[in-house]
Amino acid sequence: MQALNHKSSDKIPDGYFLYNSIPFNYRLNTPLLNGYVEYLFYRIYISNRTYKPDDKLLALNSLISNLLTAHYNHKLLAVSFNPNTYKKIDAMYGMTFYTYTNTINPIQWMRSRELLGKFSGYYDIEKKAGKNSRIWATPELIREVEAFILVEPVNYTNLTYQLKYDNPIVLKKKKQLINYRPNEQTLKMKKFLNEYNHFMKSQEISVPIEVSFFGRQKNNFQMSNFLYSLFNYNSTTYIPSLCYNSHITNNIQLLSHTNPTSTPLLIHIGTNSLLYKGLNTNLYRVFNNNFFLGGRFYGGDYQGFPENMRSEILINGEKVAELDYSSYHFMMLYHLSGIDYKSDPYSAVNDNPELRPLLKLVCNICINAGSKGKAVAGFNYEVYYKDPKKPIGKRKFYREIMEKYHLSFEDLYNQFTATHKPLEKHFLSGVGLKLQYLDSIIAEEVMGHFLKKGIPNLGVHDSFIVPENYKDELDGVMKEYYKNRFGYDIKIK
Repeated sequence: MQALNHKSSDKIPDGYFLYNSIPFNYRLNTPLLNGYVEYLFYRIYISNRTYKPDDKLLALNSLISNLLTAHYNHKLLAVSFNPNTYKKIDAMYGMTFYTYTNTINPIQWMRSRELLGKFSGYYDIEKKAGKNSRIWATPELIREVEAFILVEPVNYTNLTYQLKYDNPIVLKKKKQLINYRPNEQTLKMKKFLNEYNHFMKSQEISVPIEVSFFGRQKNNFQMSNFLYSLFNYNSTTYIPSLCYNSHITNNIQLLSHTNPTSTPLLIHIGTNSLLYKGLNTNLYRVFNNNFFLGGRFYGGDYQGFPENMRSEILINGEKVAELDYSSYHFMMLYHLSGIDYKSDPYSAVNDNPELRPLLKLVCNICINAGSKGKAVAGFNYEVYYKDPKKPIGKRKFYREIMEKYHLSFEDLYNQFTATHKPLEKHFLSGVGLKLQYLDSIIAEEVMGHFLKKGIPNLGVHDSFIVPENYKDELDGVMKEYYKNRFGYDIKIK
């Protein structure tokens, strides 16, 4: 396609900023949008003989899902217009629809109809640095989508799911997938994940949804959209995503425009009327730049839950226990330095309990940031920036404590480095990815222990969830594998 002239839709919407964007997630897909996507597909691809139409439909759904997710989170969408970004990714990761043509052609077509706006990116050859282009949904696209599916605005983040990676071992560089030659290490990791995912697919993992939620929906259309996401079969596990008890079955059938699963898991807890949503437990690992940086496990629905919600998870109808490593990365650094540190690292800096959350934030930033400037920017983003995805109460709490004690990031950083002088060389070094690799090795060992015994288990980076009657065994296993690797004991909480 030829380059398009500047259009009126290319004016960045008020309240949106170039630096406040989300990366394009090519695995994002929204089943609720399938009708609109087909309608748009036939407008873009007039010929019925379009090459690989199913791939183009998937790519188009991913594009619209990304645009809506960015829109409802008040952010721009970052997308690459460089053909090299899309080369051969499908061969390694099974994403056959993710091609330059399938992604960029619809963007150009939609821009020509002013359904989306674009701010072009750039690349500085001398500095070898640049920014991806930014795109966003225009009011016309939002009107089209909402008129087509006949609903009031909803948060599409809650209605999307992640398309499965065929290859569960993912390597990224600058947030982009890159190809690699499989070796003994990657094949071994892939074998473990395939066995784990296959086993967990046979387990019933669910979490309750309070019925009071339904009373807060504005109308039956919003209710139907929420139910649509619940009743859909999970794309990666092929198990029903909704379990419910008999108290509310009739109400759900009346309000839903889809059929409930024919083989529901009936869970009765006294007389409580609860819905139980089945959770996706399919995991993959993400490495950064090479196979010795990062490597954490991602993909489980439960990983994004707050701790109190994870405690409500049921594994095969049983209550669960969750244990996590205390001050995990911080203790790793001390133990890697040959120091058997016993104190609480945050209280050692300042025993004022009000400052503890801020000290944890500073510690996390200093371990992961690669420079002082990036650390300051990261701190300001967490404390001051008005990100709709960040809880307002948390930001407000941070700011109030900073003002109450007349603190700055510099004050907190200096207190931290002065108290933990032996670790000063690690701060602002970007050591975080190395520590993630080490904790991912321990995670594989802990999960593998229970897998061999046929016991379902869930990993959340530095914590693990098992049926409640295996809590003591989990405590011992976590301590054992940590000491085997670092030679020191660590506290489990």
